[in-house]
Amino acid sequence: MKDRIKVLLVIRQLIVGGAESQTFELARGLDKDKFEVKVCSLQNGGHFAKKLQAEGIPVHVVMKRWHYDVTVVPRLISLLRRERPDIVHCVMWTANMWGGLSTRLARVPRLVMSVRSIGIWKSKFHYLTGPLIFNRANVVLANSEEVRNYMVQREGVRPGLIKVIYNGVDLIKFGKRFDREAVGLARRELGLPPDQPVVGIVANLSRQKDYPTLLRAAARVVGQNPEVHFLIVGDGPLRASLEAETARLGLAGRVTFAGQRTDVDRCLAAMDMFVLCSVREGFSNALVEAMASGLPVVATRVGGNVDAVMDGVSGLLFEVGDDEAFARHILKLIGNPRGAKAMGEQGRIRVMEEFSMAGYLRRMEALYTDLMERT
Repeated sequence: MKDRIKVLLVIRQLIVGGAESQTFELARGLDKDKFEVKVCSLQNGGHFAKKLQAEGIPVHVVMKRWHYDVTVVPRLISLLRRERPDIVHCVMWTANMWGGLSTRLARVPRLVMSVRSIGIWKSKFHYLTGPLIFNRANVVLANSEEVRNYMVQREGVRPGLIKVIYNGVDLIKFGKRFDREAVGLARRELGLPPDQPVVGIVANLSRQKDYPTLLRAAARVVGQNPEVHFLIVGDGPLRASLEAETARLGLAGRVTFAGQRTDVDRCLAAMDMFVLCSVREGFSNALVEAMASGLPVVATRVGGNVDAVMDGVSGLLFEVGDDEAFARHILKLIGNPRGAKAMGEQGRIRVMEEFSMAGYLRRMEALYTDLMERT
C-alpha cells in the first residue's frame, strides 16, 4: 500500500451537481490497491462531502470566502505540502485557477485540469488568463469533443495538452429496472398522473438550459395531446419566473416542478421520455443517465449531446430554440410507443459501450499511471 499513487482532487464545492457527482464517483471508484485518494473543497460542506466521508475518503476544506479570495492560496499550499500528493487533479474553472496556481507554487510535480462546460458566463478576464492557467498543466481533460474545440479556440489551450475522456454512468444504479409498483409509487410521490405520458428533464433552472423553449414546446404538445404531463427536476434562480410563465401559457396542472432531488434514478423511472434543450452543453450527466435508464431522449444539437445521442437511433436532436421541432419530436415518440422503446434500448446499449462508469474509471487510472511514468 506504500507504493500507491497519491491523488488529490480539488473542486470548488461538493453540492448536488454533475461535476460534483463525477468527482465523487472518481474518488470512490479508483482502485484502492493502486491509488490513495483525498478531496479538497474550496468551500464548505455539501451533499457529496458527506457521502465521501461516509466512504472513508478524507475531505479537506480550505474555505475560499469570496470570488477573488487570494488568501486561499497559502492555505492550499500548506495542505499540499502536508499531504504531498503525486498528482493534483483540479475540476472546473475555480479549482483550475486557484488549485493550479497553488500546485505549481508548492512544486507538486503533476497537475491535471478539467474543463466540463462551455463558458458562456465568462468575462474577458477569463479568456485573457485562460492560456496562463491551463498551459501550466501536464494534462487538460475535456468531457466532449465540443469542449475540446472550445478550449483550443477560446481558451488558448495547446491542442497537445488536451485529452477527451467522456463522463461515466453507474449502470447498476441507472440501469436497474423498476417494477410497476415502484414506478407508480414514484409518480404518486412526485404528484404525477399514474397512467399518462410523462416527459421529464433533470437540470438546474438556469438560462443555459433554456426552459422557455421547453415551456413553449410543452404548450404546443398539450395543445395537441392534453394528457401529456411535464416533470422538471431541478432548482435555481429562475424558478419563480418559470412558474409564472407556466401559468401564463395555460400549463397549470400539466407541469410539475419537483425541485432539487437526490433520487434522480427514481425520477427517471417515473418518466416515459427525457428531454434537454440547453443552448450549450459540455457533456450532460443527466442525459446519459436517462439513456442508461432506457429512456428515449430529445435534445438540442449542441456540445456533448451530439457525442452521446445517435440522431434517429437512440434519440432525436433539434436546433436550439426551435420549440416547433421540439414539440414535433415529443409528439412523434408519444405516438409511437414501440419506436420510442426501441430508441431507449439503443440508448442504453450506447451507454454500456461508450459511457459506463467502469470504462471511465479505467481511462482515468490509465491517465494517472501514464502521468507517473512519463513525468
